Amino acid sequence: AAYALALLLTPALHYLDLAELPLAPFFATLGAALMVAGIALRIWAMLALGANYSRTLRVVQGQRVVQDGPYWLVRHPVYLSSLLVWVGLGVALANWLVTPVVALLLAVAYLDRIRAEEALLLRTFGSEYSSYMHKTWRLVPGLY
Repeated sequence: AAYALALLLTPALHYLDLAELPLAPFFATLGAALMVAGIALRIWAMLALGANYSRTLRVVQGQRVVQDGPYWLVRHPVYLSSLLVWVGLGVALANWLVTPVVALLLAVAYLDRIRAEEALLLRTFGSEYSSYMHKTWRLVPGLY
């Protein structure tokens, strides 16, 4: 919710002429591209998970460790997709102050959830999930 507040403050920052980026049309286009990429990634991840997709932390009987679709590269593409959408919106608003605040707030929230989710998956799937963890990135390919 705090990230949404940061985004809502952008018009006031623009009005006060604070933290505006030059080349606003470029950043609007770049931000829109990030948002579209985020939406596409979410759809791909949801299709790969199929019936196992859920917004709550749970494991159902017969569930397996999904390693195809975007899951071959990152373990949490749904969270990455949300980051792309919200950071993309920040970039589109062309404000250098709002975008990193949004990214930081979302990262803190998602990292906490990722820790809880990975603990659950390790308890449930043991060495299968541990092996999967060692061959994929957690959230951002090449970075984390």
